[in-house]
Amino acid sequence: MEEIKSALHEVYGTQNKVILLTTFLESIVVFLISYTVLLLINFFKNISIIIAIGYFLYKSYKRINNKSLRDVEERNPFLAEKLRTAADTLLFDNFMVQKLRESVISDLSQVRISTFIDVKKLFKITAVMC
Repeated sequence: MEEIKSALHEVYGTQNKVILLTTFLESIVVFLISYTVLLLINFFKNISIIIAIGYFLYKSYKRINNKSLRDVEERNPFLAEKLRTAADTLLFDNFMVQKLRESVISDLSQVRISTFIDVKKLFKITAVMC
């Protein structure tokens, strides 16, 4: 049972890292846009830092609280419903649950970190920053 808990913890941790990276890059774009606007209207340019930090904190909170295992399953079809079922049956311990956990752990070894990253979105953010 400890193996599945650590595997689920690793999945959630990887999701959080990707969310924080994406949100950080978006907040840099928000900073650049707000700085440019405040520079054009000759207002306090330092407020753009506060705007970017506020954006980062708000979006990170919303995205981390709205993440789910379904997102992982959509990007990795061979985990279809197995991952959520394994997470739902953490308190149970019988033969079928053990086989499910073994199956999920072996399937999770095939999941690549790149499946968590939305490359198109990161490319768009990077293009806007340039």
